[in-house]
Amino acid sequence: PTLQAGGAERVLTTLVNYWAQDDRFEISLLVHDRDNPFYAVHPAVKITKTPYWKGMRKWVVFFATYRHLKRQKPDVVVPFILWNNILTVIAAKLLKIPCLLSERVSPHIVKFPFTWIRNIAYSMAAGIFIQTKRGSLIFPTRMKNKFFIIPNPVLVPPTKASLNSHSIISVGRLTQQKQFPHLISAFDRVEKKYKDWT
Repeated sequence: PTLQAGGAERVLTTLVNYWAQDDRFEISLLVHDRDNPFYAVHPAVKITKTPYWKGMRKWVVFFATYRHLKRQKPDVVVPFILWNNILTVIAAKLLKIPCLLSERVSPHIVKFPFTWIRNIAYSMAAGIFIQTKRGSLIFPTRMKNKFFIIPNPVLVPPTKASLNSHSIISVGRLTQQKQFPHLISAFDRVEKKYKDWT
């Protein structure tokens, strides 16, 4: 719903910047935030902004999204992030626009009754992009044909790090969602066998 600093926002801008280079696609973004994007967005991408995400009721965002989609009549809609996915897929369903949801966080962190709300809304989608197979397994089996397992894209810089360096670096907020304890315990097992890794 916004273009501020964050992992989902980085993935979103990476994808739209890639698609915007292809003349076959016309890419537009609806963001519910008046601030300037944190990541650079390709000049061919049309950005429409509303001020509704922060501190507003979700139904206001829903109607803003519905009105925008009705005006734009896109061929397909790809929302990101849980509540934005839920609101957008309902609006798109009412307008008979195919909606491909992009789930960018671990679905395991969502608790009841929000899992129930999410599952009902997500069942309306034409498809769901998710990062891991494990993440898709938390959803009802009736939805299994909707999932596309696609990890986050990474732009590899032209210069490489030293080949003598064996390091694992993880960057993220120190919150339960990021699961740093899992990384630490996994590395504890790896380091016993590969002593040259840090």
